[in-house]
Amino acid sequence: MQLQGKYGNLTYQIDRDGKLHVKLLGFWNQVQGEAQVRVDFRFADGVQDRLYPLVSQNRTVASQVIWSASGVIDLSYVFLYGSNADTVRVTPIIFYGEERISLEEMEFSLEGKYFRSGGRLPSKENPLRLSGEKKGRTLGVRLLQSCLQIATVCNLPLMLFEGMMAERGYGKLQLEGKVASGKKAVIFHANNKIRNFTGYSFSVREKKTRYLQEKYRKYCKLPIKEKGILFLSERRVEEDSNLSLIRQSLQKLSGADCDAFLETATVDRLSKKQLRELAKKLAVAKVIVLEDFYPQLHQLDLREETKVVQLWHACGAFKTFGFGRLGKIGGPAEHSGNHRCYDRVYVSSEQMIPYYSEAFAIPEKNVRALGVARTDCFFQDSFQKCQKEKWLAKYPAWKGKRLVVFAPTFRGDGNKDAYYPMTHFSVDSFMSKMPEDVCLLIKHHPFVKMQMEIPKSWQERVFDVTKEGGINSLLPLTAVLITDYSSSVFEATLLDIPMVFYAFDEVQYMEERSIYENFSYFAPGPICATEEDLCELTLQALQKGADTEKMQGFYRRYLSALDGHSRERIVADIRELAGV
Repeated sequence: MQLQGKYGNLTYQIDRDGKLHVKLLGFWNQVQGEAQVRVDFRFADGVQDRLYPLVSQNRTVASQVIWSASGVIDLSYVFLYGSNADTVRVTPIIFYGEERISLEEMEFSLEGKYFRSGGRLPSKENPLRLSGEKKGRTLGVRLLQSCLQIATVCNLPLMLFEGMMAERGYGKLQLEGKVASGKKAVIFHANNKIRNFTGYSFSVREKKTRYLQEKYRKYCKLPIKEKGILFLSERRVEEDSNLSLIRQSLQKLSGADCDAFLETATVDRLSKKQLRELAKKLAVAKVIVLEDFYPQLHQLDLREETKVVQLWHACGAFKTFGFGRLGKIGGPAEHSGNHRCYDRVYVSSEQMIPYYSEAFAIPEKNVRALGVARTDCFFQDSFQKCQKEKWLAKYPAWKGKRLVVFAPTFRGDGNKDAYYPMTHFSVDSFMSKMPEDVCLLIKHHPFVKMQMEIPKSWQERVFDVTKEGGINSLLPLTAVLITDYSSSVFEATLLDIPMVFYAFDEVQYMEERSIYENFSYFAPGPICATEEDLCELTLQALQKGADTEKMQGFYRRYLSALDGHSRERIVADIRELAGV
C-alpha cells in the first residue's frame, strides 16, 4: 500500500510471516545546518506504545533536504508481551534537528493477529523464556537427556565449523550470532544450534540464569515489601555515581526499606547461594533501581507490582545504543527482552526522551527529563574547589599551568577488545608546539589497557592519569578538553570548557557505531582529522576559550534539565513509586 502526505511518501506491506516491509521517501524545505533526519515508527495499541527506529539517510540538494528510510519489522516482537487489541495504530515520526513531525497514522485492525505473540512468550528462538527443568523426571526422560548431551559433544566440531562458514557468509547464522562477530558469532551459533535441537546448552551463564528463574518464581509466593527499594548492579559502584547518590538520599528517609545486591561478579560466577539471595531480593522488591544494564533482570517475568527504575550512567545520548542499534553489530536481537521492563528512566533534557524511549523500547511517558544526579556537583563551587586542591596536592607540578586533557573514547566492541590507535597521537609532536605553561594529561577510557608512551623529555609536563578515577574530577582543572566521540562532552559543557574534537576516523566510526546526530551538528567545538590541525585548534582554544554560542545551543538542546537539583527531583519520583 502507498500513503502520500506533505512531507513524503510511504510504501508498506505485510508478508505472510507477519513482517512489515516499509520504505519512505520525503523532503524538507528548511535546511537546519548539518542536522540529519531520523525516522521512527510509533506503534500503539491503547495500552502500550513503542518507538521503532528505521535505517535513515539524507542529503542536502540546493535548499532542500531529501531523506529516505526503510526497514523490515517483525510485528510479533514489537510489544514485549504481545497485544490483544483489536487495533494497532502505527505512526511514522520524522525527527530533524529540533523538529518532530508525525505523518499520517495507519491502523492495523485486521492484521492485529501479527502482534499477538510478543518477545516474552516461550519459543524455540527464545529458549530462556521457557520454564526451568521440572522435578520428578522419569528414568526414560533422564536417559534420553543423557543421550542428547552425548550427541551434542559429538556434534560440536561440526556446529563450530558450520558457524565459521556462516560467519563468512556461507550459510545463515543463528539468532545470537547475528548480533556478534568473529569467534563470538561462531560460538553463539554452535551453542544455539545444539540447544534448539536438544535443549542442552554448554553455556554456564544460561544454566545459572535458569536456576535464578526457578528460584525467583518460588520466592514470588512471598508478599511484596511495602516501601521496599532494591539497588542492583553488577559493576563496581563509584562513590559519586547516580546509584550511590540516590541510594544515600533514600537511606536517610524514614520508612524507606532499602536493600542492595551489588556483587560485581557476572551471573556465571555467582554461587547458588548468591543466586538464591538475589532471587529473593528481586521477588519481594517494590522498586528496583539500576544505573546500568543488568542482564539477568531481563530474563525474568517480573511481578506486576514491581517497578523498575533506570538511572543510567551516561549524561545524555550521543552514540546510538540499545534498540537504537537494531540490525547492527553489537546491537540486540528483535526478540530480546533487554531493557524493556523500565517503568522510569531519567534523562538530561526533553530532547533526549525519544532517544531513550527508542533505545530501551519503552513508552515515551516512562522517560522523564528530571536530570542526572551525579551532575549536581558541577553547580557547586565547593566541588570545583575541592577537586582542584586534591589534584594539585598530588601533582604540584600542575600549579600555575594550563592543563590540556586528552580523553578519547575506545575503539572495538567493548571491554574485552577495547583499544585506541596510539600511532594517531604523537606526544612529542603535540607538546613541541605547546607553550611552556601547558601540561598534557592523558585520560584514556577505562577499557583501554595499553598505555601511551611518554618520551623522557616530556615526563615533567605530560602525565597519564588513566587509572586515577573518573574524568569528572579532572574537569574543574581543565583548560582545554581534546576528545572524539566520548560522552565527557556533556559534563565539559556544564563547566564551559573549550573542546577540540580529534576525529581522524570519523567516516569509519560513524559507519560502525553511528550517532544520533550528524557529528558536525552535534559537536560544541571544532573538529579536525590531522595532528597538525589538532595542535592549531588547541592553541586557538587556549587563547580564545569556548565557542559561547555553540555551547549555549548544546546546553539548551541536550542538558536543559540539569540545574544542580536533579537528585532531589529523582528521589521524589522514586519515593512516589515506592510509597515512601
